[in-house]
Amino acid sequence: MTAPLINNLYRSLHSLGEGGFGKTFLAEDTHKPSRARCVIKQLKPVVSRSEVFAIIQQRFGREAAVLESLGSSHSQIPDLYAYFEEHSHFYLVQEWMEGSPLSEVSRIPWSEQQIHRLLVDTLEVLVHVHNQNIIHRDIKPDNIILRRKDQRPCLIDFGAVKEVMSTVLDENNHHQKSSLAIGTPGFMAPEQAIGRPTFASDLYSLGMSALYLLTGHSPLEFQTDQTTGEVLWHQYAPHIPAHLRDVIDRAIQPYGQARFMNAADMLEVLQRNQASALTFPKEPNNDASQQDTPLPPTQKVSRPNSESLEPSSSSSITAKELHRRYLDGARNFRRINLKGQSLRGMNLEGIDLSGANLSNTDLRGTRFINARLVGTQFYEARMGVRNSNSRIFKGFWFVLWILVSWCFSLFTASLNVLPLLDAKTVSEVFWPLCSFLILAGPLYLKFKLKNSAIYWYVVLITVGVAIISIFFGFSLIFLVTI
Repeated sequence: MTAPLINNLYRSLHSLGEGGFGKTFLAEDTHKPSRARCVIKQLKPVVSRSEVFAIIQQRFGREAAVLESLGSSHSQIPDLYAYFEEHSHFYLVQEWMEGSPLSEVSRIPWSEQQIHRLLVDTLEVLVHVHNQNIIHRDIKPDNIILRRKDQRPCLIDFGAVKEVMSTVLDENNHHQKSSLAIGTPGFMAPEQAIGRPTFASDLYSLGMSALYLLTGHSPLEFQTDQTTGEVLWHQYAPHIPAHLRDVIDRAIQPYGQARFMNAADMLEVLQRNQASALTFPKEPNNDASQQDTPLPPTQKVSRPNSESLEPSSSSSITAKELHRRYLDGARNFRRINLKGQSLRGMNLEGIDLSGANLSNTDLRGTRFINARLVGTQFYEARMGVRNSNSRIFKGFWFVLWILVSWCFSLFTASLNVLPLLDAKTVSEVFWPLCSFLILAGPLYLKFKLKNSAIYWYVVLITVGVAIISIFFGFSLIFLVTI
């Protein structure tokens, strides 16, 4: 039996999938001699009230215009051919990306070279998407198609249209979002689950998709750190190079501010690592099936048995090595041993040092903005602040103290030439008072500037001022006496 035409134009050939917001199927355009194939998404609103339907119609048109703009400006995003509404359903007609979704490729786990290539190629698409101020919201292996003709990854099924279908009204008939989260559990970032996606949410989803291909395990199979909430996956891929492991770790941080800001940042780090590949020697790989070869045809995926994941043990690292890896994009340095090292003056914004040993470490002037320091040991670490404003402030009071001390010395000496006090009162009262005030400055700064080099400058200069003042005072007394 022939399937009925949709919009008197498209005939459905077979289903490609079905979800909570509608169906997707492969169709052909009966008005073209070539019977060109296309993908049709049939979307149904979650509510059927007339007021909501009118809002959805308006928003659907806007989102369709966005999809048309994205598809027409990038070859790895499907073109939008048409959109329409029929029988209370909304339809998108898009280009058919002939190929296989990542969820159906064979030979999992993938090699490090394949993962690196996939991340770079997909991030190039995401850079274009994020530059248009668009968030995909549903990146997962099912929504990344490996195009058959060139094996390039193509992004499909943007989540913004699904959000339109979830539109509801509150009790005051004001438009609001549905409580339905747009995304897929496991691949969806924590902030996206509560309806607050960011550009970094797409990077989280891409990182989890890379882990699926790298390990063969679904994200829901991984355990998480009970303290930090981080995904524990290293045991499933023990031979992955450190530079790629660190990039994935940063992409899947549970807190958005600890991830890359957007796709361009993550792509820059990956490409820099590729250009300096000698910096991170690759682990030997004797498995011929893991070489960087064209991706195989679609077939069922066999997954390894689940294993328990244990946190990695503490390992020593030099401060120089840490800083070099940080500049190359690494942020995960949990449980490392930096005892006795010097991180003085380093900018380590966003670094993860949870459980690290920083005992006896010089941290003066080190910047830890948005850093994660849960369980980090700081026993006898030096944490003085290097701040230009504080130096100017201390310098101001230092100069003021010198002037005050000198004035007291001159004032005390001048009392000898005035008939106000006798020499005995001057020697027994004013000279001790002046000496105390001069010495009180360094004593006070001894506590304020403990273990600081500026303290010794204060001591030397203040003593020098006192000696000069006393010499000047005695000289003045001698001259007056004569």
